[in-house]
Amino acid sequence: MNEEMGAKVTEKATVPGNRRVKSWRSILLCVGIFILGGLTGSALTAHVIHSMMTKPFRNSDEMAIRMLSGLKRDLGLTEEQADKILPILKSGHNKLNSNFREVFRAMHEGIRAVLTDEQAARWDERTREMDRDMFGSENPETGHNPNSP
Repeated sequence: MNEEMGAKVTEKATVPGNRRVKSWRSILLCVGIFILGGLTGSALTAHVIHSMMTKPFRNSDEMAIRMLSGLKRDLGLTEEQADKILPILKSGHNKLNSNFREVFRAMHEGIRAVLTDEQAARWDERTREMDRDMFGSENPETGHNPNSP
């Protein structure tokens, strides 16, 4: 009988401990899933925002058509009005894109002047990547955008 009581006492003593371990495992699993969800959501949000921020600079015709579509919907433009407004939008976007490139190049050169040779090389590479993302161009110095007319 003592052996039976000893087994029951041992069994009772270990069961609550196992429940605690299982409970903590469940909690850690939930926290891990929550963290992974947050990281995934952050990465997707960063990607979408990056795409939204760089897309308008790539193709002025596409941007002008998208803006015109919104104006047609919001203002109820006639086709005649739309035909007159589209060139204005294209021209304005090209000017905006050109001015942005000038500001981008001036910023690049201003920062580069402060850097060491090693830092400048890394900055040039980073600037090429930004230029390629925003303008579809490889070289910030030339200002060449293959998508511009």
